[in-house]
Amino acid sequence: MAIYWSDPTIERILLFCGNGTYIVRIDLLKNLSIRYLCWHTNKGLLSPPCLVLDNGRMTRSGTDDEKTEFFFEHEDWTFSVERIVPKDYPVVSHIFLEVCDQDQKKSTWKMEPLSLPKYFDTFN
Repeated sequence: MAIYWSDPTIERILLFCGNGTYIVRIDLLKNLSIRYLCWHTNKGLLSPPCLVLDNGRMTRSGTDDEKTEFFFEHEDWTFSVERIVPKDYPVVSHIFLEVCDQDQKKSTWKMEPLSLPKYFDTFN
């Protein structure tokens, strides 16, 4: 099933980030569930995501919610996206995508915050 940017179930986009390999979007849906979508950068945002994970959970910690972490599970895999906003320099976000397999082997990617393209502005 393709997830389009005009999906009426989206309440708001919580995080939109990427690197040279992946683009990740995390949505808060109107039913208050959290969804993870991932695209390979060479496919483009108008194509269907290569991975969609539902029923995520979010935790916040630190003073003023300096750290927000999103967790998703898929079979024996765990996906987490962590956003850290330093209290002393709040205009900068550090974002990390971590994937852990069934053997607890982890892969981590540094991500950068992305701006939504103008034609997606209505979903910000």
